[in-house]
Amino acid sequence: MPSERSLYRKIQIAIDIAKSVRVDSMQGLAAEIEARELPSFNTLQYDRERDTFVPRQSGRTIRRVLHLCRRLDLLADDGHLSEHGRIILRRTKFDGILANQVRNVLREHGVNLKRINTVIRSKLKADPPILPTASELWESMQPELRQADFSRLLTLLVNCGTAESSQRRVFLRINGTEDS
Repeated sequence: MPSERSLYRKIQIAIDIAKSVRVDSMQGLAAEIEARELPSFNTLQYDRERDTFVPRQSGRTIRRVLHLCRRLDLLADDGHLSEHGRIILRRTKFDGILANQVRNVLREHGVNLKRINTVIRSKLKADPPILPTASELWESMQPELRQADFSRLLTLLVNCGTAESSQRRVFLRINGTEDS
């Protein structure tokens, strides 16, 4: 189960808020989320007065989550739910729709999901075995995505139950590919 501060949970929150507010832009939706001061969007930020790091809400994190929701076609440019965003509201559909949208984004950026499984197997069978982390997979595949984005998308597949991982960082298999 993803944690309260996971990207998966942040997407759920963003979609839930988008359904219940009237906005006319992504900036308006970001402001609505920010006004709720939800701990899910807290990050550790340096406080000069205390000379320590303290948890504070991050507007940047909110904007990044909304940008990803837009990229996954869950939100429209005006901050309203897209067609996929409306369907994903049904909890029984959430994981399936999210996983499908993640797969679409990966494919759009040249990631062959069947090849990921081939690379994972080859890494695990190497002598000595190489742990197939997101970094290792990204290096091997050289997708048209930043490494951080690639890692986030693979982790979302795990959160949706359509990929298998060990210790949340070592990927074992992407389910639902042609070789499954």
